Amino acid sequence: MRKGYEQLVFNPSYITEILKARSLSLNKKYGQNFLVNRAIAERVFAYANLRKHNTLLEIGPGIGTLTFSLAERVKKVIAVEIDGGFSRLLTEKIDELGQKNVRIIWGDFLKLTSARIFEHGTPDKVVSNFPYSVCLKAIVRCLEEYPCVGEIVGMVQKEIAQRVCAVPGDKNYSAVSVYVQALARVHVMEKNIAPGNFFPAPEVASAILRLSRSRECASFNREVLKLVIKTSFSNRRKSLVNNLCAMKGFSDKKTVRSIVSAHFHDVDIRAERVAVEGFIRLARLIEDLNTR
Repeated sequence: MRKGYEQLVFNPSYITEILKARSLSLNKKYGQNFLVNRAIAERVFAYANLRKHNTLLEIGPGIGTLTFSLAERVKKVIAVEIDGGFSRLLTEKIDELGQKNVRIIWGDFLKLTSARIFEHGTPDKVVSNFPYSVCLKAIVRCLEEYPCVGEIVGMVQKEIAQRVCAVPGDKNYSAVSVYVQALARVHVMEKNIAPGNFFPAPEVASAILRLSRSRECASFNREVLKLVIKTSFSNRRKSLVNNLCAMKGFSDKKTVRSIVSAHFHDVDIRAERVAVEGFIRLARLIEDLNTR
């Protein structure tokens, strides 16, 4: 019976049927687009390199398209669902199918405390078809607040993949590109998944991302780095020097020019030309200056 349900959740007709039977509707603000291509789901599982000892965090399980297949491969799945109707559906399906290693948490992942998640286990990986309305915020929160998570694999909008993987000089290179890449090694596993592989079909193409937590992220002050990055990109038309001078406690332009010149050999360089490692060096230096 469990295997039967795992197959059914990839069928748009079945999804329509179960939504109608339970008087459920899809809420656009939640970014609910269910993957209906099982072959793509299998590739997501392969990219995640799942093992029986893994405890997974899934964000936005919907009707359980990935959930029950994941549960067959790992020790436990902790799934967070914001929609009360889908949360109740999944809870009932867990009981009906006798799936003992799945826990459903009803709530907004962006507002839930990590302690609430840890009540059910300590996730070491995140695997999700991320709700497109919150996918970037959810990924950043996983990197910031779940140090136990070593890897994140999931479906995101193609545009988001382009932003987080952008390099200096790329038009998509931004503060979020730098911050995410400082915390994790980012790889686009598949970059152009057509809307027709989802129900309902979104208006944009999708991509599969894999992020592996960087060991170096423990060696710098994350809050200082975040402030440096945000300030540096605050006005893209201004030089790095001029932007940094606006940062509290770091307004001496002569000192700023000296630091930028020493590290980047160009006092007129702009943030979009600075590599991730350069921002990390800057954050460490600024932290040292402020603690003297």
